[in-house]
Amino acid sequence: MKRKPTASLVGALACALFLISGIATAQVGPDVIVGAITGPSNYSHVGGIDAFSVGTTSCNIGDQDLPWISNTNQHPVIGQNAFRIWNGRFEQIGQSWLKHGFFALSQTLCGSCPNPTNGTALGVGCSDPYGSGLNGSQGGLGNKFEVNASTGFFNYPYAEGNQGSTGNSIYKRLQIHLSDLDPANFPGAVYVVEAQYIQPQDAMADNDNNNASWMSCSFSPSGGGYNMSLQGGTHQQEPAIFAWQAMDPSVSLIPVDVPGDGRFWAGFKVTDQGNGTFHWEVAVHNLNSHLSARAFSIDFPAGATVSNVGFHDVDYHSGEPFDGTDWTSSITGNTITWSTQTFAQNQNANALRWGTTYNFRFDTNQGPPSGTVTASLELFRPTANPVVNFAFTPPNTMVVVSGDNQIVNINETFQPCTVRVQTAGGAPVAGVPVTFNITSGSGTIITPTMVNSDANGLASATVMAPAVGGAVVLEASTPTDVASFNLFARQFRVTWIPTPGVLVFSAQGGVANMPLTMAFDNSSTPVLTTPFGNLYTSILNPGPDFGAISAYAGVGSFDPTVMTGPTGTWTRAVTGAGALAGSGLDLVFQVYGYFIDSTGGHYWLSNPVYQIF
Repeated sequence: MKRKPTASLVGALACALFLISGIATAQVGPDVIVGAITGPSNYSHVGGIDAFSVGTTSCNIGDQDLPWISNTNQHPVIGQNAFRIWNGRFEQIGQSWLKHGFFALSQTLCGSCPNPTNGTALGVGCSDPYGSGLNGSQGGLGNKFEVNASTGFFNYPYAEGNQGSTGNSIYKRLQIHLSDLDPANFPGAVYVVEAQYIQPQDAMADNDNNNASWMSCSFSPSGGGYNMSLQGGTHQQEPAIFAWQAMDPSVSLIPVDVPGDGRFWAGFKVTDQGNGTFHWEVAVHNLNSHLSARAFSIDFPAGATVSNVGFHDVDYHSGEPFDGTDWTSSITGNTITWSTQTFAQNQNANALRWGTTYNFRFDTNQGPPSGTVTASLELFRPTANPVVNFAFTPPNTMVVVSGDNQIVNINETFQPCTVRVQTAGGAPVAGVPVTFNITSGSGTIITPTMVNSDANGLASATVMAPAVGGAVVLEASTPTDVASFNLFARQFRVTWIPTPGVLVFSAQGGVANMPLTMAFDNSSTPVLTTPFGNLYTSILNPGPDFGAISAYAGVGSFDPTVMTGPTGTWTRAVTGAGALAGSGLDLVFQVYGYFIDSTGGHYWLSNPVYQIF
C-alpha cells in the first residue's frame, strides 16, 4: 500500500533544519518542494478574462538527486492556481496548464548544493529557479489532464498534439475572470496564488504531499484588466487551502488520504448568522489524487431545515476536455450530497481532479452537534473501495457578549469586555484559555490578560482608558477564533467645580492652544452619534435653550479665550449662575475641540455634564 505522509508541519521543520545542517534531516529519496514563488508576469485580458504567471524556485530537500530530463517524461511539471478568501469562503478562481521542466540549475535557496549536476537532475540541497516569464511561455505548457498526479506519470510527447502551440495572450496561462477580481463584487477580498510540482521519482518515494506552496497576492486595475503583485513570503510545503485557516482560525482543516492513490484536503467552517441560522462552508482540495472525486456528502443535524444550497468550481480552459457542468445536490435523511456524472457515464465529467478546489455550502436552522461531523468522498475513477469516509471536528467559536463600542473619559475605566466561547452549534464551552491584548491604541488591561472561560463559556477583561484620548482596540483570542472590542477614550474630560453662585468648567485634554466650543441645551438624549461619542448639543438641531460660546467665529457667541492653555486644559467660570438657582432648568453642557497635526485633523468631544438649577 502506498504510504502518504501526514505531517506537513514536520516536513516544514525538516526543510528549515536542512538549511542549517545539510542533508542530515533530508527525506528519504528525492523530495521536490516549491521553495519560492516569484514574479509575477501580467498579460493582456481577452473577452473578460485576464491571465498571469508566477515564477517558481524548486528545492530538493531529499537525499537523492531528482531526475530532470528534457524530451522524456522524467522531469517535473509545474502547475499554478489562484484563490480568493472572502466572506468566510475560500474559492479557487483560476488555474493554468503545466510548465514542463527541461533543465535544472544548481543554486542554493534551500541548502548548500554540495554536488551540482549537469542540468539533468536537481541535486540534493540544490534549487532551480524558473522565472514567471518562463512558466508563462505558452510553447512549454502542457495539458493537466495527461498527468497522473499520484504517480507523476505522463505520456511524452505531451499535450496530444498541442506541444509547442501558442495562442492569444491568455492561452494556457493562469486565467481569472475579471469579475472575480472586481473589488465592487468582492470588497476586502484576500487573494492567494499557489504553485505545485509533480515528478515521478518524487511520487515513487512517497514525498509528494509537500509539493505545493502558496503566497499572498493582490490585484490592481490596469488597462481594463488587472495586474498581480506578490505579497509577503512563500509558505512552503502547504497547499493554498492552508491560507484559509491561517487567516481564519475558526476553519477546521484535515487531510483525507486515499490508500494507494493520493491526498485531498478538506476545510470546514460553520458560522452562526445570528438569526437562528447557521452557514456551513466546505472547501475540498484535490492535492494529488488521480482517482479524483465525483461526489461529496456531509451530515447535518437530524430534523434541521436546509436552505441556500450552493456549489462552486473552477473553469478549465484552452481546450482541456472536461465538462464544466455544476454538481447537483440531493438530500437523503440528514445527509446532503453533491455529485457529478460517474466515470462510466462520462469520462470527462466535472470530477474534482488534482490541483483543483470545489466548494459546497448550505444553511441550516440548527448548528452542528458537539463532537464530530461525518462526511465522505465518492471517488470518480473505478476502484475497489470507492467511498472515503472522514469527519470534521468543528472548532469552538467566540462571540462578543458585552462591552463593545464603549466611550469613556481619559484615565477612566471601561466596563468589562466579555466574550463567550461556544461550540459551532452555540453551546457554551468551559475551560478554554482566552487571551486579551491591546492591538491598537494605548489603553491598559487591568485584569489578567489570560483567563479560562467559565461554566457559561464567559471570559472578561477590563481596560483603563489612556491619558490621551483616541481609539483603543481590545482583542480576545482562543486557539480557534478571534473577537475584537472597539473602545474610545474622550480627549476632553469636563467636570464641575462647585463654587457658590459660579459655574466653573474644567476641560482636561492634552493638546495645547486648541480652540474650543462650549455648548449647552436641554437635551437628555443624543441628537447625533459620531465616531467620537454622542453629541448632545448641535447648532444644526438646537433645542429651545441652546447656547454656545466658541473661539470659532459664527458658532454661538464668539470668544477667543475659549481655548486650552499651554498644559492642554481650559477653565471657565460663568458668573451670575446663582440667579438660575431654583429655576428647575435642566441643562446639558458639552465641550468640542478640533486640532491638526502631522497625521491630519482630529475632533475631540467631551463627556456631557448635566446640571439642574
